[in-house]
Amino acid sequence: MERLFNALNYILGQHDTSSDKNLFIISHGAVIMTLLAMKRNIPFEESHTIEVDNASPIEFSIEELKDIRTRL
Repeated sequence: MERLFNALNYILGQHDTSSDKNLFIISHGAVIMTLLAMKRNIPFEESHTIEVDNASPIEFSIEELKDIRTRL
């Protein structure tokens, strides 16, 4: 989880988080599954049950990413 926290810090630190611009983030499926689990309040231990298709776009708002970072 520390790596995910650091990655979110980096991503959010590189962008104007008060902007309404979109961010495009490319990552491994395990990271996306973890973020989706946190977004959906699914326990980390069950994050592997989330299916993520290759190259499928999944949206997270800046606010969602900030919230996930605070819960890590």
